[in-house]
Amino acid sequence: MNTWRPAQLPHDSQTLVRENLAVEYAPGLIVAADLAATPAMRSALVCPLLPRGSTPTTLTAAWIHTGWWPPSRLVRLCAAHPTSRHHTVVYRAQLENDDAFELGGFAVPTAARTAFDLLALEAPDIAVDAVIRLLRNGLTTSALLEHSRRERRRRGAPFARKMIMALDGYMKETGRQSMREAS
Repeated sequence: MNTWRPAQLPHDSQTLVRENLAVEYAPGLIVAADLAATPAMRSALVCPLLPRGSTPTTLTAAWIHTGWWPPSRLVRLCAAHPTSRHHTVVYRAQLENDDAFELGGFAVPTAARTAFDLLALEAPDIAVDAVIRLLRNGLTTSALLEHSRRERRRRGAPFARKMIMALDGYMKETGRQSMREAS
């Protein structure tokens, strides 16, 4: 997927981000780290920047859920829209009611939908890293497997299912099951 060159942050802003006192949540835009501390706060920061009628997807949705952004990638906003493919829209999709919920006043895909989108659309190394973080933040592999059954005809679905099975084994081997699955 293409990225655009991010705006260069002023030196003082770069220092704040490097010292974890601020967070760059969109190209060239920073906010104090404590104002991006929860998923609802992150959703309220990012969603107004997306095209009207779209929802965050892939890495943007993963950042909303976990607060993690892959260090090897440029900060960019990713969105899904039912009819448009403008600059920030990664793909066209109509989210089912089961695939989204309201967070911070905006529609955000569920963690299972986000994980499946990552596995189906992003580079495998980044996708796996992001999905592991989602699994450590409460997503269960059983919820992810259930979602993959609903998306069985989607492009990238066979690879995503193989990765889900491998991640299930990894989470069990490392003893890092999510709290919901362990109880």
